[in-house]
Amino acid sequence: MDKALLTLIDSYWDNPVWFAEDMLDFYPDPWQEKVLMDLAKYSKVTVRSGQGVGKTGLESVAIIWYLCTRPFPKVVATAPTRQQLYDVLWAEIAKWLTKSKVERLLKWTKTKIYMEGYEE
Repeated sequence: MDKALLTLIDSYWDNPVWFAEDMLDFYPDPWQEKVLMDLAKYSKVTVRSGQGVGKTGLESVAIIWYLCTRPFPKVVATAPTRQQLYDVLWAEIAKWLTKSKVERLLKWTKTKIYMEGYEE
């Protein structure tokens, strides 16, 4: 495994807030911080909120964090419609990934994101 990847895993395994700030320049609101830290602690987390509060950005950060800090991860992303999945969530992931410090580690396509060299 790549040394840079091992450093990511060691440094950010249990702190997605630090990962978001350091690697993505994403500075979460307090409620987003709580959700991210809950994701690091618990296997199931739910979020209830209104529209336009930052859920999609939060989801994007959580997905990128998980892909970068877990060996051989799989994240299944779903949405009520294909348009929401591809045009909203996927676009948000691409936005945060392309300006991140981990962009070179992950490969983004229209249907998949994976660690370079570990396509499957």
